[in-house]
Amino acid sequence: MSLLKVNQVESLDIVTTDIVVKGKDVKFEGANVFLNGSPIAMAAPANYKLVKTLGDLPVPVGSVITLQDNYTYQISGTINLGTNRIQLGVSNTIFGQDKSDDKLIYTGTGNMFTSGGNDFSFRNFLIYCPSGTVFNCVGLSTTLTQIQNCIFYQSQNIGTFDTGKLVAISENYFSNSKELTILGTVEHVIIYDNNIDDVTSGTVLSIPSGTYVSILISRNHVHITSSGVMFNISNALTITSGALTHNTLVGNGTYLTGLLKSNVSWLILANKGIASSNSSAFMIMDSNAVSTAIGVIGTFVKLLGTTILQSGERFTMPVSNRLTYIGELPITAKVIITGNVLCATTTQSAAFRISKNGASPIIPETETRITAANQAFPFSFCLSIDMVQNDYIELWITNQTALNALTVRDLQILIED
Repeated sequence: MSLLKVNQVESLDIVTTDIVVKGKDVKFEGANVFLNGSPIAMAAPANYKLVKTLGDLPVPVGSVITLQDNYTYQISGTINLGTNRIQLGVSNTIFGQDKSDDKLIYTGTGNMFTSGGNDFSFRNFLIYCPSGTVFNCVGLSTTLTQIQNCIFYQSQNIGTFDTGKLVAISENYFSNSKELTILGTVEHVIIYDNNIDDVTSGTVLSIPSGTYVSILISRNHVHITSSGVMFNISNALTITSGALTHNTLVGNGTYLTGLLKSNVSWLILANKGIASSNSSAFMIMDSNAVSTAIGVIGTFVKLLGTTILQSGERFTMPVSNRLTYIGELPITAKVIITGNVLCATTTQSAAFRISKNGASPIIPETETRITAANQAFPFSFCLSIDMVQNDYIELWITNQTALNALTVRDLQILIED
């Protein structure tokens, strides 16, 4: 259908193609331009190839199609590669206009794509690899890999990305497609906004080993219909910062294995079916007999005695009566302290405060009257404290009455974000 017809015009300038027509009949039909009924040859973009048939790709050599360096390939329609593997060249882009109609099909049992350490970008087309492995890509420290808005259909083995600067996989639809593995030394891994549907078995994403600056796995929808593992992430990765957040996980199988929510290098938050990261600790003192000397009446000093860390996530106890926060994000910690205190002398007043980073103890404080010698009297109080990484708290004590030493026999301190 003609979209535009100009008859006997004096002048027509089309800036994008630098066409100037005087007194001519011009028609635009789709991507074609006709002048007085004859097609006008339009110069193709540099380093661009429209692929409508297998013959539009480079000729296979030994069942390997090696793409030209720095070329962009547009997939138009269904291209059946047969058992031919695609070896990506330097900085290739492969894209389609309609990811339901523009398809690459591989019927072999080997690798569909290998990269040779080259950058590449895929977007907006369908990949069908029912019997082989889609990717076997070993990169360099500078390799950039971007896969966006594609469909992976019935591809049982997505394959491996080993080493690179960036692996970004976003806004794709995986239909009964799984077994994506990332390993090696990769600076940044970004996997977000993908719809992973109808997985019946196996593992969706594995990160078994490697060294990373950052990993972001976020806002993915994963549906396993029968059994399998959604995320298998080693707890022993060398990583600066990881985030597993806001993923919607439905169906059967195991949602997360390997990675522990207590791992201080990771933030695990708001994933349906996976426990979130927590900053908490529980420290106790049981039947303590060590007394704390008081040098100045009313002046607080650190409580002495041996404490035990019963549990801790993002908190450690490097020495007795000290809880150190090791998480990356700032928190407002709620602290609850309970215990009992005794003195060898009657009619004493014991006071307690929390000290942050060894500084002057923080208000509020609590005070307990000791009305019988060598008898334990209870005390308790609570407060909230803003903490950043490596901040620590301790319980400090003083005698408001005299210089008599005090002994906290039993103590419980609970801290959590």
